[in-house]
Amino acid sequence: MSFTEVYQRIKQKSEAFWATKELDPFVYGFQIQQGTKWKAGLNDEDIIDFEEALGFKFPVVYKEYLKVMNGTDTDTINIYGSSGHVFTYNTGFYSYPDDLEAIKTKINWILDSFGITKADMIKNHIPNIIPIVAHRFLVADHCDAHPILSMFGSDVILYDNSLPSFLENNLYGTKPILNDVKVPFWIEE
Repeated sequence: MSFTEVYQRIKQKSEAFWATKELDPFVYGFQIQQGTKWKAGLNDEDIIDFEEALGFKFPVVYKEYLKVMNGTDTDTINIYGSSGHVFTYNTGFYSYPDDLEAIKTKINWILDSFGITKADMIKNHIPNIIPIVAHRFLVADHCDAHPILSMFGSDVILYDNSLPSFLENNLYGTKPILNDVKVPFWIEE
């Protein structure tokens, strides 16, 4: 099965799930709202523009994702466990070009937290990262597997083995079985 077929299946399945999904009243943290849908995918020219905006080439696994689904159309919501706090909203899955500045800001936050620059990344072959949702990042290069990392400042852990696996696990709340993945610079043992 191709990445495109996998993403089309995930898109259909997740939109059906979100159509009737109710918020969990006990959750502190952002949740996808009922009725959320994926935005239309990008064409090849848009993907090239996006790559140029970030300054590096995307892996096939991400390009195919962008062709099928390009972020979500509704903000996520934090109801603070029904505690009475005012609800807050945040971007769901990032999209291009709508969230380009937020994407760049997330990447720069991580680089600043590690005290590195884009030039350092190039010189030292440090993999580029792409935020997918919240503080979950796809490893874009210098790593065959292209895993998903949870990156909060300089705190980095392997979150999932791949983008398709991450989407399946994240959308339905299942826990991935993680491979022993090493990512140059970000996760090395």
